[in-house]
Amino acid sequence: MWGVILPSDFKPIWRVILVLCCSQLTGGFIGVCFLAKSPFLAFWCGAALAMPVGFLLGLIWHCWTSSKGRTDWCLVAFVGLLAVNMAVWGYITLVTTDADGQLSQDDWAPTASMRLPTSWRR
Repeated sequence: MWGVILPSDFKPIWRVILVLCCSQLTGGFIGVCFLAKSPFLAFWCGAALAMPVGFLLGLIWHCWTSSKGRTDWCLVAFVGLLAVNMAVWGYITLVTTDADGQLSQDDWAPTASMRLPTSWRR
């Protein structure tokens, strides 16, 4: 069926999913140990930044050992794009938050000083 992703659709690429999940856990624990953020935010950023590495390692394992007939490459591409997207958001979160997990004041300062042109006011 088109447009619906079912859990059974991931069965042919189980190696990619397994390595992706293991790398997220590892990256999360490394983030908690080395990032000066709140524990949840450090775990989330570490896990998100580890996703592309886990995807690539899982893809290498999958291509090396799986049978050639049953791979849905569209689903593999979807998981890869998800991994890259999460890494980008993890990096943005990492650089825009302070140690307490709040957005830095410096990020809001330019928008706070912006004013509407007088011709737009009623």
